[in-house]
Amino acid sequence: MKKILFLSLLSFILCACSPQKRLERLLKQYPELCITDTINITTPVPIPAKNAEFVVNYTYRDTLISLYSADSMKLSYSVINDSIIKVFVHVPADTIFITQNIPVEKIKIIKPDNWGLFIEKIPYVALALISLLLAGFLFKKK
Repeated sequence: MKKILFLSLLSFILCACSPQKRLERLLKQYPELCITDTINITTPVPIPAKNAEFVVNYTYRDTLISLYSADSMKLSYSVINDSIIKVFVHVPADTIFITQNIPVEKIKIIKPDNWGLFIEKIPYVALALISLLLAGFLFKKK
C-alpha cells in the first residue's frame, strides 16, 4: 500500500508543473503567441501661478528692450527715475499634460476546440488509469 502511495505521489510530482513554467515553455515554443502592445498614460502636471518683480538700473546709453511676452503672461514695467526701471511679471497657473507610452507584452488567447481539450487531458487520464490498475493489482494479491 505504501508503495502505491509513493508511486502515485511521485508520478503526480513529476507530471505537475506550475502554470508560470508551463506558460514560459509555451511562449518559447510558440513566440507568435506573444504580442507587443502599448499603454498610453496621460499625467496632468499642474504649474502654479508665479509673480516676479525686480528693479533694473538703467543708463542713458542702454536701450530698453521689450521682454518675451506670451498670450497668458502679463508683463509691465515703469520708469521710476531716469536710471531705474521697475519690472513686474505675472504668469497665471496652467496645467501641462505629459503622455507616456509604455510597451507591454500581451498573450494572444486562442480558444481550442473540443478535440483539443480532449487531447490535453489524455496524459492525466492515462496516469489516473495506471494508478488505478496498480492499486487493483496490489489489492488483488492480498
